[in-house]
Amino acid sequence: MESQSLRTLRRYLDYGKRARQGVGLGELRQWLGRILLDEDQVYTPQDQALAFEISVAEGIAGGLEELRPAMPALVYYLGPVDKVLLYRQILSSEGGRERQGAFARLLQSHYPKPWEWICERAALGKGEPSGPDLLLEGFLARLEGVSPLPRGGLGQDRLVHFLQRELGEMEAALGGLREDLEFAEDRARRAHQSLKRAEEEARQLRRQLGEARENGEKLRQERTRRIQLNRQAAQAGAEVERLRQECAKLDARLRQMAQRAAEAERRQGALRVEAPQLRQLDPRQLLGLEGATDEEELNQARRRFATALHSDRVGALPAWVGQLFDQVLSAVNEACDRLKK
Repeated sequence: MESQSLRTLRRYLDYGKRARQGVGLGELRQWLGRILLDEDQVYTPQDQALAFEISVAEGIAGGLEELRPAMPALVYYLGPVDKVLLYRQILSSEGGRERQGAFARLLQSHYPKPWEWICERAALGKGEPSGPDLLLEGFLARLEGVSPLPRGGLGQDRLVHFLQRELGEMEAALGGLREDLEFAEDRARRAHQSLKRAEEEARQLRRQLGEARENGEKLRQERTRRIQLNRQAAQAGAEVERLRQECAKLDARLRQMAQRAAEAERRQGALRVEAPQLRQLDPRQLLGLEGATDEEELNQARRRFATALHSDRVGALPAWVGQLFDQVLSAVNEACDRLKK
């Protein structure tokens, strides 16, 4: 029965259609009884389970209005409780409506879908059948012969014995739970202490990690600074080496020039260069001028010669070069003065 779904039950023998329309339920009851009381074992156990659940639903739905207002009784039962047992207890007249109401509440809480189906069937009305379902009662009687229902609940002595036994088992279980609780509390206390130690160690590790990161950052900055200084030192060294080489070249060149000048002075002695023939030239020819000239042109010529032949420009050359330039400039100045007159 546990494998049956409501959809399968409603489609079985057009039960859903018959229940909604309220017709053919008497014929359905006959078919269900034939399946339940199958003497020749024609129908399968699955068919009998379907027929039983539909018959029970019809039987409970017919008396549901009387079960609902009944106050459920307090029922003690030893052994497994399944849906078949609940169905049989609800349909049993033993114990009255209060006992049936108690088992109906159990069916509602443990098997809500079949209970909703029963309530839905009760809301549709009873339909054609009237009076007790004798075929279902016959099948229930057959079940009673195979597996009788407990009658009258538990006796007072058995109930007290049962409760005492349950109380003893509960006290034993409670003692075990107390021991487990004490053990758990001890473990929790030790775990709490271990947690505190772990948290302290974690704080120390975080502090050490922070210091290590700070030191690492300082080391990285120092390394970067040293790399930059080394690079700058290398560049400065290369520049110094280049300047040293340039200075060496210039020094060698100056030494050569000084040596050549010294040799020339030794060969020529204290040579004084004079150019009297320049003063004998025509002033215009000496200055490179043609035609009439004014004072502005003479000044421009004087500046050109002074710029080109100034003695400061030949300081690195032998002394006679500067003397020669001075004599030429003197001749140029005399030529400019003569033309101004």
